[in-house]
Amino acid sequence: MLFALESNRLVSVEKGTWVQVQQLEISEAGLVVWLKNFGVVKVFRTHLKDQVRHYISALPSDETTASFDQQAFTEQHDRHLAN
Repeated sequence: MLFALESNRLVSVEKGTWVQVQQLEISEAGLVVWLKNFGVVKVFRTHLKDQVRHYISALPSDETTASFDQQAFTEQHDRHLAN
């Protein structure tokens, strides 16, 4: 699953430390984080129409979430934009 994420949503890279997703360093490969009130997700950052956008991938297990790569994100994102 792929969802858009507001830039001010709280996530944790280190247990007990919450930051807004917009404050993170996120590589093209994405970053595995804990989304407050949800669980483990992988977050990606894109630039679309001069705006920074954040997306999360939430998959059935932590392992599949972590292995969700840039290519898989791009494919899902392109399908998301087409709908």
